Amino acid sequence: MKLLRVASLILVVCASYSLSSDFKNETDTIDSQWQQFKIDFKRNYTTDEDLMRLELFKETLEQIKEHNKKFELGKVDVPATLNEYSDWTDDDKRKLLGSPLRR
Repeated sequence: MKLLRVASLILVVCASYSLSSDFKNETDTIDSQWQQFKIDFKRNYTTDEDLMRLELFKETLEQIKEHNKKFELGKVDVPATLNEYSDWTDDDKRKLLGSPLRR
């Protein structure tokens, strides 16, 4: 009976570790992509701005993911990728384009 309880406890611990590990891996992946993005595009932000830009970057990753699902289904012709604008605000883009952005 003790052996059964120990085995059950081990399974619960392993399952919990696996779930938290999956979440950690996803977070690590985004964090590592963010760090690599900043290196590739020579970004250097203050702590507060870094957090804000990271959120924009995450939103961009989600948009890319959704777009590429459509690409895989043949609904759009070109896949999306990260680029130097992936952490830009709408204001940053307006300044570059010199006109209002349409949504």
